[in-house]
Amino acid sequence: MFGGSDACRVGRGWHCNQVEPMPDLAKQVVKTYPAQGEMQLFRLAGATEFNCSRCQNTKTAKLVAVVSGDWNRLLCNGCYGKLLSEQ
Repeated sequence: MFGGSDACRVGRGWHCNQVEPMPDLAKQVVKTYPAQGEMQLFRLAGATEFNCSRCQNTKTAKLVAVVSGDWNRLLCNGCYGKLLSEQ
């Protein structure tokens, strides 16, 4: 895990994602937040441009959410919050 302990929390709503970030983003991860369902939030060192896989908009942010450990499925903070509220 990046930016946190190597231990995984197991229980309802927690998952241990073993998939590593894409190399360019891996260097930018400064904090890893606990997984919420299939989503996990990461704080990057600087604002990064990416395409949200849900709303399809190009975003620039320090916070990105990853779905199911797949760094090709990034979510913007708005879509992450919306999906989290529906869990």
